[in-house]
Amino acid sequence: MLGLGTVPLTSTYAATEAFGWERGLDRGWRQAPVFYALLSFFVGFSALFVLIPGLPLIAVMYLSQVFDGLLLPIILVFVMLMARDRRLLGNLTSGPILQILGWTVTGLISLLSVALVVSLLASIALGRVPLTPLRWHHWFLLGLGLTQAPVWIAIVIAGWLIALGWRKEKGSAASRFGFNLFQLLLAASTILALSGLVWSITHGLLGLPEMQISGNGSSAQELQWYLDRVSNTLPRARVVSVPLFCYRLAMLAWALWLAGALLRWMKWGWGCFADGGIWRSRHARENDLQP
Repeated sequence: MLGLGTVPLTSTYAATEAFGWERGLDRGWRQAPVFYALLSFFVGFSALFVLIPGLPLIAVMYLSQVFDGLLLPIILVFVMLMARDRRLLGNLTSGPILQILGWTVTGLISLLSVALVVSLLASIALGRVPLTPLRWHHWFLLGLGLTQAPVWIAIVIAGWLIALGWRKEKGSAASRFGFNLFQLLLAASTILALSGLVWSITHGLLGLPEMQISGNGSSAQELQWYLDRVSNTLPRARVVSVPLFCYRLAMLAWALWLAGALLRWMKWGWGCFADGGIWRSRHARENDLQP
């Protein structure tokens, strides 16, 4: 009920303020017709939208928050531009330290948003592949935990799952040599994929988070930078961070989800691997050809 009253109202205020229309609950319908028309539209459309039969409300709320997060970098850019505009704020504009801190946070959030969009699009594309039982949210959660692992590990795991599905659909029609060779490759890729998952879980729970710091020999433990000349006092650096416990807790939740999901995927994978036999011998092939 609180959201029903606040979200449409704030949206109406934002829209009317952007276009310079009359607004405010202290004004009547005749004084602010656009304001009340938009408010009625937002409330009525929301009420009708949630009444659609079979609509997954939890998924709708989740996707709306994802959409808000993707819009956040754009909003931050305009906020930073307005914060230094003296025509709007006069002497209340932000100083150089706040500008540096604000643009740093904006750039970091923009980078994370791009990574989120790429991961989400890849998850949707992989979720449409009919060879595996994984849906887009499975791929997305899997890729979210694998962000701390090298890219080749994520590629091996995705290729392994798709190869298992292809083995069930098309593998039985292969020749004896091709069938046995593909079985060996599947066994090797299974070992690599499971090893990659174990490494990711171990590194996530016991290691340090990958901060994606590179360039000039820098790492998460050491920053290689210098300032050869400065006229005034060196600026103070500020860091906004959360305790490492939060990272450990998030990785633990991902590991628990992966453990349950992996049990289902391994059962499906064994069925794919053993479909039509595990190995084809020469004698078995000759017996199949006899009338």
